[in-house]
Amino acid sequence: MTPLDRSDFPGAGETASENMGSASVAYIFHVKADGSVYKANALPELAEGEGLFCHSEGLYVDPLEISVDFLKSSSLEDWVGYLIVRQMTRLRELSDQLFVYAERR
Repeated sequence: MTPLDRSDFPGAGETASENMGSASVAYIFHVKADGSVYKANALPELAEGEGLFCHSEGLYVDPLEISVDFLKSSSLEDWVGYLIVRQMTRLRELSDQLFVYAERR
């Protein structure tokens, strides 16, 4: 599968590019530098110290978990890694339509 980038996300609820098959963006979260989390309808421009976390249906990620893991991590890889470890205890099956996408400035 081809890695995703911002051009693969036309907006919440819309079908994404062919790289993602028929998957669609279910949730977009904008994380401010202070850890506050806002649900967004489209990909926001990020300021220094902010983050972005998107995922498809099939995952449950609480905004508090997004915030806590963002604040305790020092890199994008650590942040996403913490969130994925949380998900592994919850997932009952993997779907071809399941995806996450994150950015951190």
